Amino acid sequence: MDYLINKNLSFKKNKNFLIKSKNYKSKLKFFVQKPRFIIKRKYNVNILYVDDTVQKEKAFKVRGALTEVLINLKKIKKKNIIVLASTGNFAYSMASICKQKKINCVSFVTKSIDKFKLDKLKKLGVKIFFSKNYEIAKKNAKKYSKKNNYFFSNGCNKNIFLGNASLMLEAFEQLKKEDKNIMDKSILGILPVGNGSLAAPSSIILKNIFFNNVDVACVEPFNFKKSQKIINNKIKLNSKNTVADGAAIKKLPKESKKIIFENCKYFFSAKEKEIKNSIKYLFKNLKIKSEGAGALTNTVILFNPKFVSNYDYVIVPICGGNIDNKKLLGYID
Repeated sequence: MDYLINKNLSFKKNKNFLIKSKNYKSKLKFFVQKPRFIIKRKYNVNILYVDDTVQKEKAFKVRGALTEVLINLKKIKKKNIIVLASTGNFAYSMASICKQKKINCVSFVTKSIDKFKLDKLKKLGVKIFFSKNYEIAKKNAKKYSKKNNYFFSNGCNKNIFLGNASLMLEAFEQLKKEDKNIMDKSILGILPVGNGSLAAPSSIILKNIFFNNVDVACVEPFNFKKSQKIINNKIKLNSKNTVADGAAIKKLPKESKKIIFENCKYFFSAKEKEIKNSIKYLFKNLKIKSEGAGALTNTVILFNPKFVSNYDYVIVPICGGNIDNKKLLGYID
C-alpha cells in the first residue's frame, strides 16, 4: 500500500465553520443515529472505529443530505423536486429524506452503479437517468435542473459539509470520554475520498480542534487515486471499476479539493485485494457490514501498521454499509 506526502499544507483556522457545524450537529441529533464506537488496541495504538452504517440509510451521507434539505426547504418546495448526481449512497440518502418530506427526487447515476443500491432507489420511486461516469452525471444533472428550474444539489457544497462534519464532532466527543488528556495526545484521522464530502469537512474539524497534534490522511481506491495524481502528475489513472464503487470518482470537485489539500498531509491508495480484506476484517472482527468505499479507511490500519504506530489515537470512520449479502459472502469466505 503506497502513499504520498502533501508538502504544500496551508492550514487556516476556520472557527466559523466549527461553530456552525456544532450548531447543525445539535439539530441533526433529532433525525440521525449516533454512530457506534469501537475502541481497539492494536500496534500499541488506540484505534477508534466510528461506525456510521448504523443509519437507516447505511451511509454518513444522510447527514449532509438532511442539512441541505433543512437549509433549502423553501426553495425546494417551490417545485417540490430535487435533482442530484451520485454514485449511489448520496442518492439513496436524499431519496429517503425526500420520501419522508413528500419531495420528488431525480437522480443521475453512473451506469456502473451497484445493483443493490439501484434497486433501493427504484423502491423509493426515484426518477433515474444513467450516465457513463460520475463527472458526466453531474454535468447532466446540472443541465437538467437548470432547464426545468429545479433545485440542484451537487452533493459537495457548504451545506453538505456542515452536516457531514457532525460525524467527526461525534468522534471527538467520544475521544474526550475515552481520555481526559486527549488534547495532549497525537492523533491521526483517516478519511475516505470519493468526492470529498466527508474528507473536506472532517479535516477542517480535526485541524481546528487538535491543531498541531493531529495529522490527516486520506485514502482512495488505487484505480481512482486522483489525489495522488495532483501531487505527482506523472501518475496515470486506469479508472477501471472498483470494489469501492462509492469512491469511483475521477476528479475532486473544486469545493472539496482546496480544503483537502490545505489540511491533509498523507494520501494513500488501496488496491482491490486490500479493500476486500478490509471488508472481511470489519465483518469478522468488528461485526460491521461495510461496502467497499466504507472499508477504505481500515486498509491503512491493516496494511501500513508501521505508519499507524506513530500515533496515540487513530480515528477510523466506517461510512457506508450498502452491500448485498451475496457480495459480502464472496469477500469473507
